[in-house]
Amino acid sequence: MMSVANENNHDGQIMKYVRNAFRDDDFIRIRDFLQTSRTYSQQNWLIERWNFCRYFAQVFLDSQQRWADNLCLWTDEHNEIIAVVNGEGSGAGEAYFQLGNIEFCPELIADMLDFAEEKLSVVKENQRKVSLRANRDWQLHAILERKGYVQQKGIEVSTFMDLDADLPVKIPPGFQIVNAHQFTAEQQGQAHGRAFRHTDDEDFADLPQRIRGYQSMRTAPDYRPEMDFAVLSPTGEIAAFATVWHDALNHIAIFEPVGTIPKYRRKGLGKALLYAAMNQVRSLGTNRMYVGSDQRFYLDIGFQVDTTFDEVWHKVW
Repeated sequence: MMSVANENNHDGQIMKYVRNAFRDDDFIRIRDFLQTSRTYSQQNWLIERWNFCRYFAQVFLDSQQRWADNLCLWTDEHNEIIAVVNGEGSGAGEAYFQLGNIEFCPELIADMLDFAEEKLSVVKENQRKVSLRANRDWQLHAILERKGYVQQKGIEVSTFMDLDADLPVKIPPGFQIVNAHQFTAEQQGQAHGRAFRHTDDEDFADLPQRIRGYQSMRTAPDYRPEMDFAVLSPTGEIAAFATVWHDALNHIAIFEPVGTIPKYRRKGLGKALLYAAMNQVRSLGTNRMYVGSDQRFYLDIGFQVDTTFDEVWHKVW
C-alpha cells in the first residue's frame, strides 16, 4: 500500500490516501461505496454489474483470483473508500475507475493510472495497451491527456425506464411468467447459453461454465430469489429469463441477465416478462429501471438511452 497527499482540500489541510489491495471482505464495502457515491453526474457501476462480474462472469471465465489480484481500492485517513480501479473481462485490457464524490488531486489519479497500466494492460502486436472507462470530468481529462491517453468515440451505454405506473402484461396462451428460482442451475445455464449463443441446441461446449455461473450467482450478496423471473413454455422449459437486482437505497433496479431462446422470439415474451418484473419492483418503491444495453428491443418497449455515460480512453505504448 502507498500513501498519497492531497493538497486540494479547501481548508488547507493535507489528507493522506492509501492504496489497498483487495480482500474478500472488501466486496461489500465496495458495493456500499458504489451505492452511496451515486449521483446524476457520478456514474459508477450499479450493483448488478458489481455482483454479476464477481459471481457469474469471473466464475464463467475461471478468473476469480486474477480479477481480485487486479483490483485496488483507495481509502482516506478514516479508512473510507474514495476510489476503486477494477477490470471486468479476463485479460481484456480494460480498466474501470469508480470515483467518490470528492475533489481528486492529480497525484491520486496518477497513482490509479499507474495501477491500471501495471495490472490491467495487455500486450498485443508488440504494443502494450489499456482501455480506460471513467466519468466525464474536466480535471480527469487534463490528467489523461498529459499521461498519453486519447479519447475514443465509443461510450459505455445503458438505458433506463421511469416506473410511473404499472405496465400492461400480455402473455401468449400456454405461456406463464414464473419465479426462475424454481429451476435448477443446469436449466438456467442451458437457457442462458441458448439465448446468448443464439441456438436452440440443448448442449454446447461452455454449458458447464454457465451452470457454474448460475450456481455462483445464487450466492451473490444482492441476489434475491424472488427477483429471478422466467417465462415457462407450454412444454415446461424456460422460454425467456430475466434477473432483477434491486438497489433500495437509490430506488432503482437493474436487469442482468436477460434473454429469450431463439425459437420463442417475436412472440412478445420478453416484453411481457420485463413488464411483469418492473411492476413487481415498482411495488417496492423503485422509480427507475436500468439495463446495460441499447439494443432496439429495449428502446421499442420504452427504455431510453442514459446520457450520463462513461467515456472511453485508450493508451498505447
